[in-house]
Amino acid sequence: MAKFGVRFVPIREEASFKGRQIPQRYKEALYAHFTYPLQLDSGTVFANESVIRTEGEFVALKVASYKNLEDILSNAKTSDLLLWITKDDFLKNCLMAKYETSIDYPLTVKRKIQINGRQVPRNQVRNYIAHTFTFAKWIQIGEKRYSPNQIILDEKIGMQLEPRLIGKRIDFIFADFSAEDYEINAIIGNLGFISDFSKIEPSALYAILNELSNDNGRLYCFDGKFHKVQEVRYADKSFPDRVRANHCLIHLPKNRGAKKAETWFGIKEFQPDVTVRSFEESSYNRQFQEDFHDLLKGLYIENCHQITDEKRWRSVKNMRIVLASSINLSFDETEQSCEVYQYAKDDTGQYVLMIGHEKPDPFDERLTSALFEIVRTVINIDDPALGSSFRDLWKFPGGMLRKALVQRNEDENIWQVGR
Repeated sequence: MAKFGVRFVPIREEASFKGRQIPQRYKEALYAHFTYPLQLDSGTVFANESVIRTEGEFVALKVASYKNLEDILSNAKTSDLLLWITKDDFLKNCLMAKYETSIDYPLTVKRKIQINGRQVPRNQVRNYIAHTFTFAKWIQIGEKRYSPNQIILDEKIGMQLEPRLIGKRIDFIFADFSAEDYEINAIIGNLGFISDFSKIEPSALYAILNELSNDNGRLYCFDGKFHKVQEVRYADKSFPDRVRANHCLIHLPKNRGAKKAETWFGIKEFQPDVTVRSFEESSYNRQFQEDFHDLLKGLYIENCHQITDEKRWRSVKNMRIVLASSINLSFDETEQSCEVYQYAKDDTGQYVLMIGHEKPDPFDERLTSALFEIVRTVINIDDPALGSSFRDLWKFPGGMLRKALVQRNEDENIWQVGR
């Protein structure tokens, strides 16, 4: 890394851009990470993403960065970059942070009819350093370099989906990285590593399936093999390995375009009769109930202006998730055990989620994904902003969420909205 003119670690600097100089990919990240309605000073409000795209204009941006950051990420050894992250606490915190952390008002935006820009607070502005790490090809695997959003954390995928995706274990990617597990999990979640096939965006997934489907009427499935189209089913959630064992499945959530799978490939939905026969409640479930109740209230406060159908929110409010240390499932008249981070409904209609004996970790992407998958199924809306909001709120320690939302919205009575 010395050839880039750095000392022990790269030199921090402030990166400044005029509106038109802001990289287009970062602009897209800004749109996606704003919490709508976006309220700025002097009464300026952008109700949703469509409004700010058509009526708004970025004026200027000033964010924390590093000198020659993109060149460093493109050329330095992956092991050196991981050592840098280990040694530089500011960088590590940025890679764990969804939003900017240093400059209070890094962005100014205005309506096209306005003369002066309005300031956007840092808790609305996607972290620039984390964004740069997300799309830069800084991870060396074999002879090639990959960006985090090209890596699916499933080794059995291997090179079969290359160059779109490559499958590797977490411990392979972070072999030279010294950090706590919660830090690694937070970085993985924030930089766009793909935890499993269910997290691939539908448009990218269809493209991959089309590329990998051959001319013999066979379709590439998530067991890494080609199967006859007639044998393939799509599933809208994860099922235990024993349930999946004798089926050829691809994962396509119903509300993310699964009907296209029926149209494009002629495949039907996988509908096994899986129910909870018995379970042992986790010792952490009682505290989880309190925290999750607040989380759902916070989710409503943050998103009720975009998702206005109150029937959907009532469904979410009335849902119940129970954490279990063990679950026995009933499937095809047989009893089977459940795997960690998988779930099913019991005969009362509540969801029972298997977490084993470990304390729930808000930075564990597998747990976060399982919880949000249930919420998304209940509310029956595919909204990336809702998923981002859920992940953001879930990371607040117990008892801190209410205070954070009051500060974020500058409204002492905001918590009453979620009642």
